[in-house]
Amino acid sequence: MADLPRISLQPDSTMDYRDFYDTDGAGGPRAPGPVVRGPCKPPRPKLSSRRSVRLRGAGRSPNFDHRFGARKADLSTPSTAAAGHHRRPRRLLIGPVMRPPTPSSHEARHETEVAPGLPHSAEESPSSRARAYYELTKPGIALFAMMTAGVAYYVASGGSADIVRVSHTLLGTALATAGALALNQYLERDLDALMERTRRRPLPSGRLRPRDALLFGLLLVVGGVVHLWATVGVLPAVLTFGSAAAYNLVYTPLKSRSHTATFAGAVPGAMPALIGWSAASDGIQLGAVALFGIAFLWQIPHVLSLAWLLREDYARAGFVLSPPADSEGKMIGRLMIVYSSALIAVSLTPTALGLTGPIYLLGAFLLGVAFFWRCVGAWRGMSRQAVRAVFLGSLAYQPILLGLMIVDTVRP
Repeated sequence: MADLPRISLQPDSTMDYRDFYDTDGAGGPRAPGPVVRGPCKPPRPKLSSRRSVRLRGAGRSPNFDHRFGARKADLSTPSTAAAGHHRRPRRLLIGPVMRPPTPSSHEARHETEVAPGLPHSAEESPSSRARAYYELTKPGIALFAMMTAGVAYYVASGGSADIVRVSHTLLGTALATAGALALNQYLERDLDALMERTRRRPLPSGRLRPRDALLFGLLLVVGGVVHLWATVGVLPAVLTFGSAAAYNLVYTPLKSRSHTATFAGAVPGAMPALIGWSAASDGIQLGAVALFGIAFLWQIPHVLSLAWLLREDYARAGFVLSPPADSEGKMIGRLMIVYSSALIAVSLTPTALGLTGPIYLLGAFLLGVAFFWRCVGAWRGMSRQAVRAVFLGSLAYQPILLGLMIVDTVRP
């Protein structure tokens, strides 16, 4: 029986730590040597972040290569130089495997809910979820549509509107408009996430699921159209459905292809004038066309000024709402002047048709001139301040003009 190597239990500072490996430091197997002398237990190595660690040399001696666990004198032997490489020592498993701590079930659920791109509405209160649905309808734009439809109904009825019938008209118009706007956000959810102005909307922010927004929008559109059909008439319902379809099937896809989307989007934007008028008169007369023309012309400077102010943001999403070759905005300025001047003339036609009186005539003229002058000021330099003045002026123009119509409607 072969003799086993004798191990001394006396501590000795001359211990050769290469004896813990199966190499001789020069790449070959360790030959059996004399008695190994050293402490009864090797120094405890430091645990690394991996599952296995390497034994390292004691201390930081300049004659010890800590990368390979051997003395530099042994690594510089001719056999090592000829080999051109150093065999790394075998890894030894030290103690139990240490795994990183796993998050608790509550922490994992929380990380899943708030991860980017995933809805986390489950942790929101019902009021927060209701607010997200409310934002999905763009209530400001829906309010403008209701105002236009209500005033058109009032003018068409000669100032003697049936409160029940006009209420049904406003409710159906509001529902269908809100649904069309919700469907628009559903279709543009990926593009909205690219723009600073829209990335906090309910869908890009993950507060609502796209499927929920789609069902919500369809429910509102269908509900509004059916309500108008049942309570007001067929023509207002058909016009409402056509407006929602044109907004999402024509205007929305055209925004990424041509700046003519601005003019295409003005058509469904002016449809509430026809909806309200037809609900009161069961038809479309010349007065309805005049109100439609006012709403259409007003939208062009409004949308163009907004497109110029947000041109960098729109460019991130690939929207083309202004002429692409108009880097200085001169063409936009000229278009705003042309359409604001035409708005002055068309806004006077209700009085020419006998629908409104002199108070409206004077007020519409002064209001149109003031708006036209702001467009001229923007065209001169296309500064941000001047264009913003046009945008804010357009927001004030529409409700003031509609208010003048209500005040001075000619009653039979």
